[in-house]
Amino acid sequence: MHYWKTAATLGAAFLVRLALAPFFGHSWDIYVWIRSGEMFTKGTDVYTVKSLTDFPWGFYTYPPLWLYWLGFANSLSSQFNNLNLYILMIKLPVLIADLVVAVLITKIAAEMNLLHI
Repeated sequence: MHYWKTAATLGAAFLVRLALAPFFGHSWDIYVWIRSGEMFTKGTDVYTVKSLTDFPWGFYTYPPLWLYWLGFANSLSSQFNNLNLYILMIKLPVLIADLVVAVLITKIAAEMNLLHI
């Protein structure tokens, strides 16, 4: 019985985040992610780009796997030409990872008898 309540709560929370994700985010992060995806698909090494900022660490400071996702999202963005959908697609792995972490924490809490629903 508790399983369904927990699953429903996590599912509802995920859907709310999914609905709101395209409309919220730090403008600089969104800019960097979109611009990095564009540069990556054009073959630019984003780790060497310094002219876009005065930051000593450079323009792009995320790991390569995230860059591959940004490139993939950029490649697909031309198919639907919708900025909000593009931003949602960029954020999708983060939203899924957040859900997975919530499920794992819930399982650990249940195993330790800390889950009181």
